[in-house]
Amino acid sequence: MRVQFLEKPISHDHFLERSLLLLPGLIAEIKLRAQRRIGEISRELETAEAHGGKIWLPTGGKPKIEIIKSVGLTKSTVNRYEHIAEIEE
Repeated sequence: MRVQFLEKPISHDHFLERSLLLLPGLIAEIKLRAQRRIGEISRELETAEAHGGKIWLPTGGKPKIEIIKSVGLTKSTVNRYEHIAEIEE
């Protein structure tokens, strides 16, 4: 964000009005950053593996899907966030 010096002072109401115009963009940016970070964390989680009819759990003892559900997210939501994390900033 660039700082701009004005020749005349602006009123408090005008300042609030201009600030409120910027707010939706800032909220969207924060939301996108959070989604990206969730996607990055999710990609780092170990997944359960099946070998010879046995299921091997990650070192934490919980399958990835259980961790995802425990924080209140769905597999499809986390999958979408993982795709967001793949996009370059």
